[in-house]
Amino acid sequence: MAEQSVIEIIQKYGLIAIFLAVFLEYACFPVPSEIVLPLSGAVAAQGGFTFLSVYLICIAAGLGGSLLDYSLARWGGVRMMEKLERRFPKLAGGLEVTRQKFEKYAAFSVGICRVIPLCRTYISFIAGLAKQDLGMFLGASTIGIAIWNALLVWAGYLLSENWQVVGEYYGKYKYAMLAILVLGIFAYTLLKRMMGKKEEEAIAQARERKRK
Repeated sequence: MAEQSVIEIIQKYGLIAIFLAVFLEYACFPVPSEIVLPLSGAVAAQGGFTFLSVYLICIAAGLGGSLLDYSLARWGGVRMMEKLERRFPKLAGGLEVTRQKFEKYAAFSVGICRVIPLCRTYISFIAGLAKQDLGMFLGASTIGIAIWNALLVWAGYLLSENWQVVGEYYGKYKYAMLAILVLGIFAYTLLKRMMGKKEEEAIAQARERKRK
């Protein structure tokens, strides 16, 4: 959806358009959040709506769009993955390991990804494929969505007529944020492996002492 079209629709139809635009954005339709959310805040500031009303609408719409993706993946995508597993047995092992890892850090993964550009909306599909508990998914998503929406909607509300500045800064720094995320995951994985090796060495040494 063209940015100018999104702007015109939201400015013309107000709260209803805000709900629909945010819903579509979280459902992975090509509606840019850096346009929709700050503009929603600006509409609240200029159109007589309270910040709280627009903010809550954005959260509800975000949850609705996320739930749609989660449902499609859980009850539709899983069947497709099962067919692939039957056709390619080696794939099944890798997918099972991935599911186990996700289930171990599920709530953390969903909550954190909600504030990471490029990961924010697609995490719903991953959670659905992994059959994450619906209550856990909604709880973690609510926290992450509330934080992300607060940042962008509040920025648009404060800047009002200059809300487009938010999009400019978002475009500059989203890849930097993604790079930081990747480096953080790499560092965490490396540290965990090093600690795991030390634990294994300590266990081996303890067993060796018992033998002596």
